[in-house]
Amino acid sequence: METSLTPKRPLAAPIQVEGPKEVDSGYASKSSTPENSKFGPFKTKLMHFEKEIPKLTQNRSEDLRELYADSLNNLVSGISKSRGILMTLKVLGESEETAEPWVFIQCDKAIAKKVRRFFKQSSVVSDFKPPSPDIYTPKLDVYVHELPPLLLGRNSPLSPTSTDSINLSPNLFESVELFYEQDPRAQYSLCGSKAIVSVNGQWRSATIGGLISVETAEGYIQDFGLTAGHFLNGDCYTESFDEEVQETDEEETDDDADDEFFDDGQDFELDLGSMEELAPTTSVHKTSTQLGAPSNPKSSIGHVFWTSHKNLQDQPNLDWALFTIGNNTLKLPNIVLADEITQTNTDDVEETRAVILSTASRGRTYGMLSSSWSYLALAPGNGLVRTKAVKFARNQVLEPGDSGAWVVDSISNQLYGHVVASDVFGVSYIVPASDVFRDIQLRLSLKAV
Repeated sequence: METSLTPKRPLAAPIQVEGPKEVDSGYASKSSTPENSKFGPFKTKLMHFEKEIPKLTQNRSEDLRELYADSLNNLVSGISKSRGILMTLKVLGESEETAEPWVFIQCDKAIAKKVRRFFKQSSVVSDFKPPSPDIYTPKLDVYVHELPPLLLGRNSPLSPTSTDSINLSPNLFESVELFYEQDPRAQYSLCGSKAIVSVNGQWRSATIGGLISVETAEGYIQDFGLTAGHFLNGDCYTESFDEEVQETDEEETDDDADDEFFDDGQDFELDLGSMEELAPTTSVHKTSTQLGAPSNPKSSIGHVFWTSHKNLQDQPNLDWALFTIGNNTLKLPNIVLADEITQTNTDDVEETRAVILSTASRGRTYGMLSSSWSYLALAPGNGLVRTKAVKFARNQVLEPGDSGAWVVDSISNQLYGHVVASDVFGVSYIVPASDVFRDIQLRLSLKAV
């Protein structure tokens, strides 16, 4: 679901990707960049800094995203190897004193150069880099990073003795049995428990967010478990950033030889040297096979009922999955902190909030929910979905298997949403629960969720 902010200037109709009308926007062709050494062209290192982004800058970014929403959606459609795209604001620079807000985009190599060419168009350049920037229309440079957002589902090869693997297809969801491993520290709730399925020769796991009740059009009440959906989608679920997956030569053209960065003719590259400090035990890019297979599940909880990518019909993918609960004794209260969650946040968060979540990998984890919106497009959906960023204390990042975890306010106990992905800095992104519930209601023709 998209937000609608009042623009600071009249908005034109969405502009489609143009070919010939290009200007020198600050990108430099790799083939024409002079080399300052035998090792290749010099590139200025950009570091990421945790600095507050002015509200007016956030508003301007929202205006531009709304202005070019259709064009940005078109960039990610029709490319089979795309596993998602993230669009957010980051403070980048050579030093903390000179760092400024940038539009930061993470996406597959398959579409990265198309994205760069889009931001080279004269009309786009004039909006993102106005000739006379001010507090209402600041300069926003664009950085495109050639890695898709990391989906936080987990898959591992089945053990040789496993015999319960099935082939997963959209028409077989109802036959997919779902197992669970309950967190021994949270015996009175399923929130934070591990959800596991055995499909296509792999264990796949996510985190159970919690339980929801729905009312059908006929007035019947039914309870379901809720988690993320991408760990069940074989078409888009690839958590590794292997070069093999990134190979897309057949989809590239000579025009794709544009440089990556958008800043006055200079070359930049992201300095990720501090990533090990962020996650000394688990790299944000480590695959689940490196983490080891889950223990053999013995407890069945039910079956997969529906996912957000089933019968999507060219709509945005909000990345959710519902599963049935076969044993009434497992219909436990939703508890992440201390009390049962009874309210869902439906208001726009105007300031950062302290939050807590319970994940399958590490149990309770504390973080800060951003006040600004970020946007994700996840295969096989068509369109950007609004998300909120969650930043964690130093040395903490979420791991594969944590997708689906509910994020709640540490004071009000309100539910904000569930985790779906992380970026290259270890920041995670959640889809708002209010948007997910509304999507479930519309997609399944329910009276209430």
